[in-house]
Amino acid sequence: MAKPANKPQASKNSAATADALDDDESAALEAAQAAFDASDGVDLIASGFPPYLKPRVGLTLDFTPQYTDARNPKFLRHVVLHEGDDPIVCASGPVDAAEPVEVNKGELYTISDYKGIPFEDLMGLRVQVICNGRMKLPPLPDGTARAPMYTFKLKMSADDSAVFSARKRERMIAEANAVRQAALDARRNAVNALPVSPSTSRAEQTSLHVR
Repeated sequence: MAKPANKPQASKNSAATADALDDDESAALEAAQAAFDASDGVDLIASGFPPYLKPRVGLTLDFTPQYTDARNPKFLRHVVLHEGDDPIVCASGPVDAAEPVEVNKGELYTISDYKGIPFEDLMGLRVQVICNGRMKLPPLPDGTARAPMYTFKLKMSADDSAVFSARKRERMIAEANAVRQAALDARRNAVNALPVSPSTSRAEQTSLHVR
């Protein structure tokens, strides 16, 4: 199970601060903590959210995307299953007070929606990823600085690559057909909205509607 990397998990309530313990409370906590740590079981992440990855150039990943968490449409998270043999360090808690968390093979973590990783066509497929670059982005029109854009390179098995390519092709055809249908509908609506004078012959009206 994902566990803190050499640091205890912080409270998720950023407005709360630790209350000072008296000597009796400190002694009781120490004894209880020792018994708790010695007991069987695995640690749970209380927030209910898998830890999140902070990319860096040179980072390599091995994962299988599971689903997309779209509860906040402005901040999509893709939940992935760690497939690598070695643990990776992710983070938990608010970005400005994040705590490092180790994620072991078979555990979940999340990755933000990066354009260089086509999650929509990768669900259920195992993929190896390397973060191979970082690009500076110009500030927003209001002058607000933007976070850098990371670039990635992907690799997968031949079988999964064939599935990925088929999914991508089907999605692109569906999107193209949807755009085409929308254009045809808009054209038809525009033609149907043209004014027709009473003197226009039935043949002329028919011609207008079928162009």
